[in-house]
Amino acid sequence: MWKIALTILAVALAEAQDCEADELQLLQGKKQQDGQMVGDSEQFPDLDKLGKMANQLGGVFGKGLKTVTGKLDGALNIANSKVLMAVAKTNSALVRDFELGANANGSISQNLTKFKALLNKTTGSLMPTFTAVTQQVTGALSAAQSTLGTLGKQEDLVKKLDSCVQTANQKVASMKMKAEEVAGDFAPAAEDKLEDALAGMDSKLEALQEETTSFTQDFDVNFKGFASDLTGAAQDEFMGADAAMEIGNVTEKVEMLLMNFQSMVGNATSGLKTCGSSVDTAMHKASKGFFGKIGDVFGHIFR
Repeated sequence: MWKIALTILAVALAEAQDCEADELQLLQGKKQQDGQMVGDSEQFPDLDKLGKMANQLGGVFGKGLKTVTGKLDGALNIANSKVLMAVAKTNSALVRDFELGANANGSISQNLTKFKALLNKTTGSLMPTFTAVTQQVTGALSAAQSTLGTLGKQEDLVKKLDSCVQTANQKVASMKMKAEEVAGDFAPAAEDKLEDALAGMDSKLEALQEETTSFTQDFDVNFKGFASDLTGAAQDEFMGADAAMEIGNVTEKVEMLLMNFQSMVGNATSGLKTCGSSVDTAMHKASKGFFGKIGDVFGHIFR
C-alpha cells in the first residue's frame, strides 16, 4: 500500500513541476512581449535614430530661420539709416537756406515765394526716402518668402509676409501721391487767396499724416502676426531660446523703423503747417516773423 501511495505522490509532484515550467515559459514570453512593446525596433524606430532625424530637421529649419532673420535685420538697418539721414539732410538744408535768407520784414509775396520753395524741398526730400525704405523692406520680405517656401509646410508664414509686402507697397504709394499733391496744389497760391490755399495745404498734410499712421499701424500688426507664427514654428522644430531672441530682435527693429518713419513725416507736416501760417506775419501776429521762426521750428522738430 505504501508503495502505491509513494507512486501517486511522485506523479503529483511531476505534474506540479510541469505546471510550474509551463507558467515560467508563459511569464518569460510575456516579458519578451512587453520588451517588444517598449523597445523592439520592428515596432518603433530606434530613439537614437529619431533624435538624429529631429536634429537634421531642426538644422535645416535653423539655417532657414537665420537666413530670414539675417536678411530682414540687414534691410531694416539700411532702411532706418536712410530715414535718419533724410531727417538730418532736411534739417540741415532748411536751416541753412532759410536762416541765411531770413527777412522778418519781407512782404507777404516775398515770404510766399520762399515758402513755396520750402514746401517743394521738404515734400521732395520725402520721396526718395519713401522709395528707398519700401525697396529695402519689401526686398527682404520677398527673399524671406522664398526661403520659407523651400522649407515646406510654411504656407501661412509666406501669406503673412505677403500681407506685409502688400501693405508697404500700397500704403507708401498712396503716401507719395499725397505728398506730391501737397506741393502741386499749393504751387498756384496767390497772396489774395493765401488763407484758402493754406487751409487746403493743411488738409492735405493731415491726410498724408493719417495715411502714414495707417501704414505704420497696419504693417506693425501684420509683421507681429508673422513673427508670432515664426516663433511657434521654431518651437515646433525644437529650436531653443536663441531662435525666439533672433525673431524678437528683428521685431524690435521693425518697431524702431516705423516709429522713426512716422516721426519723419509727422515732423515735416507739422513744421510746414506752422511755417505756412507765418507767411502773413500780420495775420499770424508772430513776434519773430516767418523767417525768424524757421530755424526755431525746424531746429526743434528735426533735432
